[in-house]
Amino acid sequence: MKRRVSTSLRPSGEKIKVECSISTPGIAVKGPASHLGVHATPARGSSVTRLPMMSEPTLNPPPHFRWYLAGTGAWFFAFGIQMVMFAYLVTTVLHAPANQIGLAQASLTIVSAALMLVGGAVADQVDTRRLLIVCHAAAIIPPLALAAIIYFDALHYEWLIMYGLAMGLITAFMLPAREAMLGDVVGPDGMKTIQRAVTTMVGITFLSQIAGMLS
Repeated sequence: MKRRVSTSLRPSGEKIKVECSISTPGIAVKGPASHLGVHATPARGSSVTRLPMMSEPTLNPPPHFRWYLAGTGAWFFAFGIQMVMFAYLVTTVLHAPANQIGLAQASLTIVSAALMLVGGAVADQVDTRRLLIVCHAAAIIPPLALAAIIYFDALHYEWLIMYGLAMGLITAFMLPAREAMLGDVVGPDGMKTIQRAVTTMVGITFLSQIAGMLS
């Protein structure tokens, strides 16, 4: 036995007659109209407006993220050059023994590893954009000083140690600031695609470093 139910809805001030056929007697079914076999027909003198289906907007990276990637790529491109140049100066130019080679290589990372937590605390308290600008500007000084020392033929092992310690100090504040700035660069909407942003940044990091080592 079929039961026919008629009702009226008022979307946007217009009357719509809804006829619902339920094939099971004695059971009240509640749910979407598509589950109940509802056939909606407009009343006389009225019309039904079909609303377009909403699709999720495409999230494109903001322009600031491109500049962020450019700065990251520039830093690690120079880092790749530094890895080759520093090892060449220690082994080929100075002919340092094995223990001094290891100490020179450690000078590049020992300070950054020791002060990384301090750099992270500073990045949480200050403007990361300004901190990155200061770090990138300060990173120009040690290579220029080392280039001047080599030009005047005054290169010694101690100069390389000082260069490594200076770059490690700058890196200790640069890396946490760069990581903290990622959330600010992508913005609140970009947090939905944060995984893609991180993957892109890691790819730029490795490719830039490899390009610097091969240049």
